[in-house]
Amino acid sequence: MSNAHGICACGCGQKTRLAPVNDRSKGWVKGAPLVFIKGHGFRLAKKGADAPRWNGGKHKSTGGYTVLWTPDGRKYEHVAIAEAALGRQLKHISHGHALNEVVHHIDGNKRNNSASNLLICTNAYHLELHARLEASADWPMFKPRLKHPRGTSRIGAAGFKGVRRSKGGDRWKSEIEIEGKKRSLGIFDTAADAARAYDAAVLANFPSGWITNKSMGLLA
Repeated sequence: MSNAHGICACGCGQKTRLAPVNDRSKGWVKGAPLVFIKGHGFRLAKKGADAPRWNGGKHKSTGGYTVLWTPDGRKYEHVAIAEAALGRQLKHISHGHALNEVVHHIDGNKRNNSASNLLICTNAYHLELHARLEASADWPMFKPRLKHPRGTSRIGAAGFKGVRRSKGGDRWKSEIEIEGKKRSLGIFDTAADAARAYDAAVLANFPSGWITNKSMGLLA
């Protein structure tokens, strides 16, 4: 595409620079004016519903959910549908809080966002529900996952939440994070004892229903 007048083709009225080299891939001819000022060619690109790859303003997230492009930014489709049904936004206290409102896909299909497949529940209930579904052979569509609220330790090599080996390697340390500060709960002879200490601290410091080792079936 030639540019005999040396004026940017986007319509801005500015002069373009001369091509420093021949470059067939870019349509450059050495010494001839470029068609666009750098970046201005995107101004003519078709956007939104006019774009050739437009698919209704949706795309699939890395987590497998359907994401919508809205005037307020990106939003998960299942969240948008749930909030429309409620007539308000889902309750959000802080990241990972037990009483946050979340949306559960009943059949385990993250792309099935029909209203009949969505259940609005608290974060604590959702986590415990998934723990039970993932442990049941009757619900093979729910694959085991190791995701837990921020503020509580993930399952590690010990096989329990909030438990890790002590520095010596022969005993187990229990610890919990409260308001951004990690607190030690002691050193124990067995990982199960350390897990029980962790569960006791969770029940004493977090709202009722917060996920524990016992609620996940990791302790008898």
